[in-house]
Amino acid sequence: MKREYKYMILNRSLKTKLGVNNYYRVEISSRSGLDTKFRVVATKSFNKNNPTALTDACNWLAKMTETYG
Repeated sequence: MKREYKYMILNRSLKTKLGVNNYYRVEISSRSGLDTKFRVVATKSFNKNNPTALTDACNWLAKMTETYG
């Protein structure tokens, strides 16, 4: 059965009692031939306060692309 993958880098913000936390979320989803919905396989978040967050997110996405195909 063939698997279909979807890769995304999302720009998110989370409101907490202490303030707003902005971050990048990298998400890998997949579905097999008979599934109608994508299911999340892996996810990782990177805090935007870190100046290399977008670069780190892209590198992690590249590594996961090699892993999942």
